[in-house]
Amino acid sequence: MNQPSDTRYGVESAYAWTRLLASLLLMTIGSVGMYAAAVVLPAMQKDFGVVRGDASLPYTVTLIGFGIGGVLMGRLADRLGVMVPVMLGAVGLGLGFVAAGFSTSLWQFALAHGVLIGLLGISATFAPLVADTSQWFTRRRGIAVAICMSGNYLAGVVWPPTMQMFIDSVGWRQTYVGLGIFCVVAMLPLALLLRRPPPRLAAAQSGPASASGMRTARFVGRSDPARPLGLSPAVLQLLHRCLGGFQRGRQPVGAGSRNTGYRHAVLLLVDIGPLAVAGSIATLSSSHPPLKPARRSPAAMGGQPRIHCHSKPERWFSIIKTIGPWLSPKCHGDTHQP
Repeated sequence: MNQPSDTRYGVESAYAWTRLLASLLLMTIGSVGMYAAAVVLPAMQKDFGVVRGDASLPYTVTLIGFGIGGVLMGRLADRLGVMVPVMLGAVGLGLGFVAAGFSTSLWQFALAHGVLIGLLGISATFAPLVADTSQWFTRRRGIAVAICMSGNYLAGVVWPPTMQMFIDSVGWRQTYVGLGIFCVVAMLPLALLLRRPPPRLAAAQSGPASASGMRTARFVGRSDPARPLGLSPAVLQLLHRCLGGFQRGRQPVGAGSRNTGYRHAVLLLVDIGPLAVAGSIATLSSSHPPLKPARRSPAAMGGQPRIHCHSKPERWFSIIKTIGPWLSPKCHGDTHQP
């Protein structure tokens, strides 16, 4: 009697793609915390009357909290499911932006960014969502993970110009308070779409299951050890290089620049966009069908089943490695030449 439910909420079902869309939106909204400190930097520096080096402290502690929180949120997702850390992240982002908006000193602003926004907020909308997405897809696992992770890049295109527009209109403090309210209102309903456990866990919790349910549970999470997350080492290295260029492109623009937020957003778009698209194309080319049980014949009882991979991600890697320097401008603070 559980078979229709297993089919409806199984691997690569319509529900899995709906869940992927929710994860993409959650990562896009949650990643605002990684850009907020850089966009608001000039206004915040002027308000607090500090030098540029001190004003960069909130961005630093945000990344530190993001790194530590990723481990904690991953552990929490393993124990309670992905919905709990995502909801905790929504509340953390909401409280963090509101607290930072009402801060009266730099250390209060930095504390709100490091603990609430970094440790509890954006960390819950990256690693747990990527890990959860990988459990709902097998044959299209590579492109599904790439779509989910692209929410971080999409946030870099959407949030800097949007924040700068509101900062110019109502001020950075009101913008922060509005962001906090928006994160809670938008993310909590989306998190409810992730309440159902992955098929493998659902089958394990339900005890003896039907044949189709056991088949679904057996194939979820099964992957060639040489291709973690369904990606070849070359594609993983390519994504790592894209993230490295992404970190370099996020450096704040010089103090003397005009239209700081818009210029920062344009540089992000030009620097990250082609690499993100290239990474998604390479990931799509590396997607492969799930591993099927080998049909052993009497003549091949002693042999090992061979795994065939028809894609050539190394070819994409060599092409993008060649054209990468031409796609990405050299953006290093004030050294950028328009």
